[in-house]
Amino acid sequence: MKKYDIWCDGSFRQARNSLGSGWLVRAGNDEPTEHAVSMEGLDEKSFPHGSDIAELLAVRCALSGVPENSIVDIRIDCQNVLDWMKAGEIRNKAKKAVPLLMEQFEHARSLVDSMSEVNFIKVSSSGQNPHHARAHQLSRAPSPAFDANNFK
Repeated sequence: MKKYDIWCDGSFRQARNSLGSGWLVRAGNDEPTEHAVSMEGLDEKSFPHGSDIAELLAVRCALSGVPENSIVDIRIDCQNVLDWMKAGEIRNKAKKAVPLLMEQFEHARSLVDSMSEVNFIKVSSSGQNPHHARAHQLSRAPSPAFDANNFK
């Protein structure tokens, strides 16, 4: 069973009403592969939660490329998402009322459940980790639009 290391980050750009998600995936000792997607035109319910949606989208997309029953370490800098993923639920009623946020969470959770083991690791957003810093850059760079058909 191969171990996977993931670094992911999300970025919400209020002025453009768009978000981006970037992630790196390393299988075993291979070089990490880089990925990014974007989403534009959030509805008024989603807009205030854009950062959380971007982070969840990064987790979802990153895990969708990992084979089931794998061992995965995911490094993120968003405490909300880390807490939700570890708890297996979102308890905040306002967050639960946002369909796009819940959609990303539910997809990400189902992928977590398909793995043998998933460890969520909090990293600093200060750029000290070069892989996480690169995921952050990817989340802010122009990238292809998110298409759910390309991800589990």
